[in-house]
Amino acid sequence: MKFENLPNEILFDLFEYIDIRDLYNGFWGLNERINYIIGHLRNLSLNLERYEVGLISLFAKQINRLIVNTWQDIDLSQFPRLKSLILHQITGNQLRQIRSEYMPNLVYLSTSSIPEFSLMPQLAQRIFSNAMPTIRYVDLGHVHVPHLHMWSQSPTLRS
Repeated sequence: MKFENLPNEILFDLFEYIDIRDLYNGFWGLNERINYIIGHLRNLSLNLERYEVGLISLFAKQINRLIVNTWQDIDLSQFPRLKSLILHQITGNQLRQIRSEYMPNLVYLSTSSIPEFSLMPQLAQRIFSNAMPTIRYVDLGHVHVPHLHMWSQSPTLRS
């Protein structure tokens, strides 16, 4: 059987296991049917080590797991389906964008702690005051947070 004769369901299943860059470089643009299938994949993951305009513009709305390993400023509001966000290299702009209006489905958040960021306590405030109700798991590293006793409880977080 030829590849192009495989049913859509098999291609959907197969493409779920292929790295997003390999999908983009190896399959995108072959024909309209393949583009349609790739364009309708949902559970995509992306590990960014540099800003990749083509990849992000094409797949941002389909990505549900994002790992950022670059100091380049990535516009996180482009990823509305994110469920998992790991920021190894954090910019101030990215910290400001971690909000429920940009990431309404975010369940898991992990950041590398950078003490000089004055915005980390504000992020912690948003998370622990239940302003991000979908979050279940958080790792902010070591963050100094003044006035901890003034926050309300966040019942959605799990230990």
